Amino acid sequence: MRQINKLFWIAISMVVLTACTTQKKKGELTTVGKLWHNTTAHYNGYFNANEIIEASKLQLAEQHQDNYLELLDIYEYTEVDNPKVIAEQVDEALKKVTVVINLHPYSQWSDDCYLLAGKALYLKQDYESAEKAFRFLLNEYPPEDKAAKVEQEKNSRRKGKSGASRNSGRSKNTSTSAGLEGEKPLTTKQRQRARKKYNREVQKRKKQRQKARRQGKTPPKDPEVPDETPKPTPTTDEPAATETDELPPVGMVRLSKDPVTGGVDGDTDQYRLKHRPAYQEGQLWLARTYIERDNYNAARRILNQMEKNPATFNDLRSEIAVAMAHLAIKEGDYDIAAQALDEAVDRAENKEDKARFSFIQAQLYQQLGNSEGAYTAYQKVVRYKPAYAMEFAARLNMSQNAYLSGKGSAEEAIANLERMLKDEKNELYQDQIYFAMAGIQLAQGNEAEGIVLLEQSLSVGSSNAAQQAEAYYILGSLYYAKEDYLAAKTYFDSALSVMNPGDERFPATERLRDNLVDIARNLETITLQDSLLRIAEMTPEEQAELAKKLYEAKGVGKIDDANTGRDKFNSSTARVAMSGGPSAGPSLRTESSFFAYDDRVMKRGAREFDRRWGDRPLEDNWRRSNRADAGFDTVEEAEEIDLNLLTQEQIDKILSDVPKDNGAQEGARLQIKKAMFELGRLYRDRLENNQKCVDILEELNERFPGHIHELDSWYYLYLAHSDLNNASEAQVYKDKILQKYPTSTFGQILINPNYAQEFMDGERQLNRTYDEVYQLFEQGQFEQVITQSKTNAGRLIGQHPLKPRYALLTAMSTGSTEGKEAYISELQKVIATYPSSPEETRAKEILRLLGGAGASLPGNTQETSGAFQVADNELHYVIIVFESDDIDLNANKIKVSDYNRKYHNLDKLRISNVYLGQSNDVPVLVLRRFKDKDAAMSYYDGVQKNGADFINPGEVPFQILPITQSNYREVLRNRSVDGYPAFFQESY
Repeated sequence: MRQINKLFWIAISMVVLTACTTQKKKGELTTVGKLWHNTTAHYNGYFNANEIIEASKLQLAEQHQDNYLELLDIYEYTEVDNPKVIAEQVDEALKKVTVVINLHPYSQWSDDCYLLAGKALYLKQDYESAEKAFRFLLNEYPPEDKAAKVEQEKNSRRKGKSGASRNSGRSKNTSTSAGLEGEKPLTTKQRQRARKKYNREVQKRKKQRQKARRQGKTPPKDPEVPDETPKPTPTTDEPAATETDELPPVGMVRLSKDPVTGGVDGDTDQYRLKHRPAYQEGQLWLARTYIERDNYNAARRILNQMEKNPATFNDLRSEIAVAMAHLAIKEGDYDIAAQALDEAVDRAENKEDKARFSFIQAQLYQQLGNSEGAYTAYQKVVRYKPAYAMEFAARLNMSQNAYLSGKGSAEEAIANLERMLKDEKNELYQDQIYFAMAGIQLAQGNEAEGIVLLEQSLSVGSSNAAQQAEAYYILGSLYYAKEDYLAAKTYFDSALSVMNPGDERFPATERLRDNLVDIARNLETITLQDSLLRIAEMTPEEQAELAKKLYEAKGVGKIDDANTGRDKFNSSTARVAMSGGPSAGPSLRTESSFFAYDDRVMKRGAREFDRRWGDRPLEDNWRRSNRADAGFDTVEEAEEIDLNLLTQEQIDKILSDVPKDNGAQEGARLQIKKAMFELGRLYRDRLENNQKCVDILEELNERFPGHIHELDSWYYLYLAHSDLNNASEAQVYKDKILQKYPTSTFGQILINPNYAQEFMDGERQLNRTYDEVYQLFEQGQFEQVITQSKTNAGRLIGQHPLKPRYALLTAMSTGSTEGKEAYISELQKVIATYPSSPEETRAKEILRLLGGAGASLPGNTQETSGAFQVADNELHYVIIVFESDDIDLNANKIKVSDYNRKYHNLDKLRISNVYLGQSNDVPVLVLRRFKDKDAAMSYYDGVQKNGADFINPGEVPFQILPITQSNYREVLRNRSVDGYPAFFQESY
């Protein structure tokens, strides 16, 4: 009996072990084998990977910060600046699902593993790879026709087949490789070519959209991109789908042959105890991926198919509505997006999602001008009781939209906001309340009140950078419209310091700010020098009194000799003291992380103290009842400093910038003249504000008749008056120029309308002459180049731009004929003779090169920057160039390897090191390879955002530079990176 039991258990063990092998074919698996594979695949690799993916979503969502002043993002976890923070754990999830697929290829969870792989790549924002994963899932795991499957299994058993290959178990009718009946299947090479062409088109469209957004233009519409989504192949016993047949798309499980009602009617209960195919969810995620890749047409086709098909699972229908809203928002169709969000709100299961979708819907209605619809949607948000930040934003918008929709007056809206301002729990949101009040005042046309409220929203203190950016931007725009360019420049500066660089307004704001930089500088120069000249005209007694006012306005407890002497008058305090009132310029706050500078933190602390200890006087040892001074009230009076005790030396230091003699005062007037002329020129050339140009230049000529810029100012006044249609005034300045400066260039232009064209023809001829000399240089005729360069340069008048070019050409030719020493000498002459010119910069680069890695003489060389070529689609490397050879190269190599393991674990990057320089004293790490510029720049951007895990530049100075394979070879040839950093900044 014991022997029988022993044999029995041995047989059972052999059956189990045989069932557990991972190398069997699908048809060879027993029921026990299937159970083991499915259980192991589900509760081992897949379960853990899914947990990682869900945790990564939460981590990305936490990184995202909602800006309630702008349209909220549908998916929080996709709109983040640094998706690489989850790269390490997501790569781990990819490894786990890969193991499951390799060990359990025939388990029911293989399709789910491919779905997770696509999700992981999607979260990393590697949308191209994510699309490939989802498309593979749809191609390899389409739903099977159950009847065909049963029939095929019977036939297999009847023929005595032991098993079938992975694909033989599928019905031929569901094959997706051939497409629709009658279509010729594509070869592998054809599919690869089509895929590459499609990817290039997507990248091109994406760059066009980004460029259009930077320029403030409407992004171009999608060109029709062929959709490669798997399509159904009609079976022999089913009629092909027609336009009138509401035939469900591929992937919808059909249990009947009825073309309309076939499928499972979205019922998920049948999968409560068994595995549900991942096909439909893969379709949804593929559509979302198409949206991110700007392939809106393909995304819409998939979503419409899923929406119309009755077999779509109920829990996915809510996700379809959300994806449709996301697509419509991306396309700028806010009306359709609002309708889709209606269904998304109805189908959402938790209140947080309902509140978010309702809030976005309300914002869309605001964009569409539907204030009543926005008010109703915000009411829904409040009813769903979301986080207080969203609830507060909804109530704030309700106050505004009640007024805009006609449900209340502006006064009622302001009164409601003032009540919110007094509510203690809204203390953290005072900046937003002031901002909302400013919006109502500005809508009423009360610009002055609106500006005051916007400045209050900035003064209360806030960590909300988006709120600050909005306030600064609006203030800058208001002052710009009022032509107060100094204040506008300051506010635009502040807006850019806190605005997200990805904001579509950022490029336009930056251009406005840049246009105002020189204008603001000249305005400040005029204001400062005028003030200093007025002070110089004061009596000593008046100057002493002013110094005391300045001292008092500064609020300094005592004069510090180290800084009081250089307390410049270009500060707003100096202007306050001089004018007796507040400065016209904006007062900008400087944020500090010190807790005592945060009013909100201090107020919260004070309330907590009062709640626990009551109202107590501020004193030492306040908790001790036995302290020495218990029962006595002591009041220390602050020591007051007598301003009359300021010494003459201290007064002189405060007024040290005031011009005291005639020479200094004349220098101040020269600065004013130059600044006024530059201001008039900038008003016309940059801002096209002819009236401001006229005002400042006429003031210049009135204050300083016969000044050095008189001719130029008269010509600008002639042009400005002409553009303003002031013909009589324009004629006045034309007559002045012809009378006093008839032989000048401007005089010749006014006399001879063709003079400008003739002048340009002469310039073109001079340029052609230079080109001919340069051709001789390229042909190696250096003696002739030197002779003609000197002759041609001698004929040029004044500071002609061709002079330094001829000088550099002469230097390079001299180097080829007379040797290195003569070459260096001529280059030094170029640097000394033509400072601040492009040729000076080039000469310095050549000198560095001559002292570097065995630089050759320039007989047949091109400029260094010209040797580098732009090739966005070429294979790229990333080089890390260290500025010193006194480093531990291996330690830094390990640091980079650790970084790559964490953020680029699946990219298979290889690291090597080389040495550049004549003495091999420039260590360089080389990272290979990146398929194109975008991939290399993605690595570069990741280093900027995750620098804490990379080499510390404070300890080891270095440059990180993406570079094409061809340009890298050029660097190796020269044994130097000279010129490449400038090329990188310009081209990347």
